[in-house]
Amino acid sequence: MKAEHSERVLIIAPLGRDAAAIASVLDGAGYAVKPCVGAAEATASLAAGAGALLLTEESLDRQHMPQLLSQLRAQPAWSELPVIILTSGGEARFTQLLDLTAAAAGSVTVLERPLSPATLLRSIEVALRSRRRQYHVRDLLESQQQREAALAASEERWRLALEGADLGSWDVDLATGVTVWNRRHGELLGYPPESGATTMERWRERVDERDLDRVELAITKARRERAAFTVEHRLHRADTGELRWLALYGRFHYDAAGMPVRFSGVSRDVTEHKRLEEEREGYLAALQEADRRKDTFLATLSHELRNPLAPIRNAAEVLTSAKITPMQLRWAQSVIRRQVTHMAWLLDDLLDLARITQGKLRLRRQPCTLRSVVEAALETSRPFLDRKDHKLTILLPEKNLTLHADPLRLAQVLSNLLTNAAKYTDAGGHIELAARVEDELILSVKDDGIGIPAEQLHRLFTMFSQVSPSSTRAEGGLGIGLALVKGLMDLHGGSVEARSGGIGTGSEFIVRMPLIELESDTPDTRAAELPTSMPDKLRVLIADDNQDAAESLAMLLSLEGCEVRTAYDGQAAVSLAQLFRPQVALLDIAMPKLDGYATARALRQQRGGGELCLIALTGRGQDQDKRETDAAGFAAHLTKPVDPARLRSILTQARDGVWEGNSLGER
Repeated sequence: MKAEHSERVLIIAPLGRDAAAIASVLDGAGYAVKPCVGAAEATASLAAGAGALLLTEESLDRQHMPQLLSQLRAQPAWSELPVIILTSGGEARFTQLLDLTAAAAGSVTVLERPLSPATLLRSIEVALRSRRRQYHVRDLLESQQQREAALAASEERWRLALEGADLGSWDVDLATGVTVWNRRHGELLGYPPESGATTMERWRERVDERDLDRVELAITKARRERAAFTVEHRLHRADTGELRWLALYGRFHYDAAGMPVRFSGVSRDVTEHKRLEEEREGYLAALQEADRRKDTFLATLSHELRNPLAPIRNAAEVLTSAKITPMQLRWAQSVIRRQVTHMAWLLDDLLDLARITQGKLRLRRQPCTLRSVVEAALETSRPFLDRKDHKLTILLPEKNLTLHADPLRLAQVLSNLLTNAAKYTDAGGHIELAARVEDELILSVKDDGIGIPAEQLHRLFTMFSQVSPSSTRAEGGLGIGLALVKGLMDLHGGSVEARSGGIGTGSEFIVRMPLIELESDTPDTRAAELPTSMPDKLRVLIADDNQDAAESLAMLLSLEGCEVRTAYDGQAAVSLAQLFRPQVALLDIAMPKLDGYATARALRQQRGGGELCLIALTGRGQDQDKRETDAAGFAAHLTKPVDPARLRSILTQARDGVWEGNSLGER
């Protein structure tokens, strides 16, 4: 319909000059008019558009009028073309005309002639006003149809997108609680395909109870903050009970008053993603743990290597003194020999573990007796057993056993276990080495030491692993001894396990290996208990749990003219200081019972402790270590092995009163 035709008035007046007269009046008032010769022309003009139809009663009896009325009956739902009929036939004719046209046109006005131009114009204006409202309704309907078509197209695209992305969708009417979800969302929850509405409760009952509160909190937060929300949760499928992971993405929809009315979103199965994520996190945690253990190992290795170097260097300084006695000479030689042997053990263990890790260590199997292996292990571990006066019990089978094994490596296994027991058992404690034969050879090393926390048992045999260093009764170490034991037993086709009831209950390590050959020998029941200075006499207290380091340093300072006392743990140092009243205290930081920091605090609290010059003596020399000793009030930080020249300089400053709570020398 052309815009210029939408309000024109079609006129059908076949007699005389009626059409011209009516057209003249309407045209003069500014209305668009179209006089039609008859119903046929009016029918054609009506298709092009019209605002009203004005006809005289005479035209209703003319040819083609039925076609015009038929076209009026075929108007669209929004259209009801106003029809004005001019008549002069009285009330009876008036009713007849209404009956004739009402069924076709619907909106019919009958005016009786003669009528004034004003009446005609008023009727035309009313008719066109009605027509304009119809056009408005038409426009609204067309707009709505366009929106509905666009919405349908959008929903189709949305459906295709959801299906292509394997997404579920859901929509909740918050006023009624009625929930609608698509087929895929129902499948994700484990429900069979179904039509119609459901409720959110059917979703809630599938959510794992461990996640329900967290999910509800996320939804509540999104509603309060008017924000989209994303949450992942576990669910149990309704059909199989299988545990799956579901990701929800959604938002609330609000009315004009700002009240939430709907809640909709999409869902996706992320079970595989979560599995891969957990694997990645597991790998990352393992890498971080390996990196942490590596750093700890390197720091501990530095510490363990510095410890034997300290007494070696002190003994070497003693050997250079012109005042050395024969007894001191023999002592210095013994210290150097013992500490060098200790360093060799450390390096050998490291090399052996590296060879096992790289698959380069080869066993040299040969016939050997169990007793010879035990004797070799005892020879190696005896210094550690004797140092704390441990009581060792050995229980072997009455008949000696001939094994097909690498005697050196098997002895290494037992010596590592015995040494480990000695390190983690208090002085005077009991250690038992036992062997028995079942379907295999079973060796065990049992102690009444500090025990092992249950959560640490599973990782004792991993490289660089140690019992938690929080225990003041632990002596530390590289954390490779037990890993080496496991590697050697794996090569022998055997195994090793650790047992403990927890802290304070002791521990037991059990080695199992197949018996290749079992021979009798002379009965030999083995059950034995083996008792394992500066001028002016500067008073110096040395506290170090490494006795060789403490004694060698004490001897060195004594030769320099100092009056020296030694203690081998923090508690002993505090007790000794009460009587000795030292001017200088050299404190090892990593001591049992009381570490160097706790010992320093206790010494400061004694009478005259504020004037005491504290010197940290440690195998750790990182910047952080130095900052910690400085913050703890130590005047100097000496890293093992101590440089004698630097120590002399620091002690000279302390003797001369240079130290007054300030640092001495370089830290």
